[in-house]
Amino acid sequence: AVGGITLEPGMPLAEAERLLVLATLDRYGGDKSKTAAVLGISTKTLYSRLREYQASGHWAGAPARATSQSDTRS
Repeated sequence: AVGGITLEPGMPLAEAERLLVLATLDRYGGDKSKTAAVLGISTKTLYSRLREYQASGHWAGAPARATSQSDTRS
């Protein structure tokens, strides 16, 4: 076990990645910007992964959606 996660030889790479991403997100208290930086990926990639995990039932959290200027309405 590394940092509380167990990686097994022969484990699908996608599963190992999911465990690492979610453990890192947990370690940084849900801070997605910090998690992405530590993992060396963009926040856009992190949000994409989290949506995939949520859609497949492997993550119960909901990735907060970043708002842009076009999303704000008066």
